Amino acid sequence: PRLLPQGVVESVFTENFKEFSCDYYMGTTVVMVFSQNIFTERKNLINGEDAEVSYISVNDNEAVLVKNKDGNVVLDWTDGEYEYSIVGYGIDTDIIFLMAESVG
Repeated sequence: PRLLPQGVVESVFTENFKEFSCDYYMGTTVVMVFSQNIFTERKNLINGEDAEVSYISVNDNEAVLVKNKDGNVVLDWTDGEYEYSIVGYGIDTDIIFLMAESVG
């Protein structure tokens, strides 16, 4: 993402041909995780019983937004070439969406 919440620090976790992932910290607390993988197959791993699920669009691509009862948010989408995911821990959904829109 090119757009990040003010004050977060990025720490790259994995970076290779097939995968990129990084953690975002506020102080010593992980507040978000971003990952990008080569897209192979769409899998539905969502448990709608314990979470609020919304189907939205990110940069004209289908996306799934999941909010669990603890306030954590997962935004998952693909552009057909890569699969992207942003996980937010106590981060507002609007911030997660703006970050997703800045990927590219």
